[in-house]
Amino acid sequence: MQPLSVFVHGGQRWWVEPDYEAFVRDTLAAVADRVAELPGAETVKSNKSRDVVRAEGPSGPLYVKRFRVPDRLRKLSTLWRGSSAWREFHALRHFASRGIETPRAVILGEVPGWAGVGAANLATVAVPESEELARRIDALREAEDADGRRALLAQLAGVLQAIFDAGGWHPDLHLANFLVRADGSLVTLDLHSVRLRRGPLALGTRVTLLGKLAHSFGLLDPRTAAWGRQELEWFVDAYVQREPRAGPPAPLFARLWSAAVRLEQRRLISRDKRCLVNSTDYAVQGVRGRRMWRRRSVTAQAVWLALDEPTKAVVHAHPKQRSRIETLDAPPTLDLDGPELVRKLYLFPRWRARLAGFFAEPQPLRAWKAARACEVREIPVPRHYALVLEGVIPRLGSVLMQRLADVTMPHVWLQGPEVTPRARKLLARRFGTLLGRFHAQGMKHRDLAVQNLLIRQTPDGDWALWLVDLDEIRRGRMSRKEKLRALIQVADLPPQATKSDRLRFFRAYLAAGGDQVLAPELARWGERGLGQQVALGLAEKARQKAKRRARREARGEAEVKPTDLSALSAQDD
Repeated sequence: MQPLSVFVHGGQRWWVEPDYEAFVRDTLAAVADRVAELPGAETVKSNKSRDVVRAEGPSGPLYVKRFRVPDRLRKLSTLWRGSSAWREFHALRHFASRGIETPRAVILGEVPGWAGVGAANLATVAVPESEELARRIDALREAEDADGRRALLAQLAGVLQAIFDAGGWHPDLHLANFLVRADGSLVTLDLHSVRLRRGPLALGTRVTLLGKLAHSFGLLDPRTAAWGRQELEWFVDAYVQREPRAGPPAPLFARLWSAAVRLEQRRLISRDKRCLVNSTDYAVQGVRGRRMWRRRSVTAQAVWLALDEPTKAVVHAHPKQRSRIETLDAPPTLDLDGPELVRKLYLFPRWRARLAGFFAEPQPLRAWKAARACEVREIPVPRHYALVLEGVIPRLGSVLMQRLADVTMPHVWLQGPEVTPRARKLLARRFGTLLGRFHAQGMKHRDLAVQNLLIRQTPDGDWALWLVDLDEIRRGRMSRKEKLRALIQVADLPPQATKSDRLRFFRAYLAAGGDQVLAPELARWGERGLGQQVALGLAEKARQKAKRRARREARGEAEVKPTDLSALSAQDD
């Protein structure tokens, strides 16, 4: 490792390897705050914290970073923590001295100040013929090369053990922060968040840091979950072999899995909130008393025009006038998938309902948030375009959403003429998979009746499904009572749905993550016992229906039938 030249030039203090001193004095210092103007610069990343470019250096390509300090508190913290560039520079050189492969750090520059470092530059030599570990693993997944993936993960376990032994506290471990050389060796990069401890890390700290890495395997993404679970098992086996103190593989796997789940929940909750503030995809405007939340792809003028459109058809009105679902023609300025919209009006007919919407979250806002939560979790729901809430104490809420074509509901389709055994079996599996994913991601629907599921058969015979009535969706753990109620609701189908169909649904539900949700109940009752509990619940529900029917007949009231949304693509209340 070469000694460093230290000098002040261009208003910054520099620590530079001698071969790069002329480059700093002649080129970099002049554009230190505008690294995109370096010769041959290509922007790799640009955000409020830093700019990263690939540029030509005196001996080949360099990656040059410009770190910014966004506020005074962060600047003050550099007095005892050092700047991000300083931390990464010293971590790279420290790890290299311990035999851990890292990009060669050749330049560090800081803007000094009495209250801390204001901004800083860091340059590292580009690693030739390399790619991100995450991309290499994705390629090996597609090529079905299990041996190649396992070898890389075993090598990763060794690299991480070396980092921890070197005192590297790395809170941002994930597969994209490692490179794979052409010869298959791993290179560690992006170390600006690393803290160097004076000795090897404690075992508990190591396991905690590995939770972020476990999340990057894609354990909770349905497209990569099977691969990710297998890869985490391989990684844990390799890590335990190198670090026997970590204990048996099974408990360590369970801890890392739980850590990945918690991290994913925090990430999703953070993304959920973007529909409530001005963000990349959403806009909020108006004053309290008439406030609009909308997608940026939909203009405010188009929303007001849509709300002024006359009703084309009223599909469903709540018996107590709490809400109404309508279809309407979409304004020409609204670029949508189809010519029509669905408008759900929340009417707040009584003061009690209005006060409830004032002191607690009003129903239309719950529906808007739930639509976003389902979208980021890839749970299919009708696309919501805008929400307008009127009244400081809410008096009217209007939700504009997508109208789906040619949809029906399971109980309507099951009683129709086009039912085939194959289509019925496939529908049961698709519904089980959807609901298993929904519950496994910490979501619950308080009214999971078959009327709140829209279905459409695709030309290839498969099924597309959408959950509706989104103001009944909540986040959080389900109680035993809520789990049984949900299973009873989805099992309450016409006689055309056979016992085998219900079993197919249940198997698909468990395979999609429902086994984790129902783990306490399965441990207590087993699958057969849980089925008996659902059967008892169905019998009790049938008795309650019969009692209500008898009371209506005694009063001479008409029978209330489930709402048929066959011509609609929206929520049922």
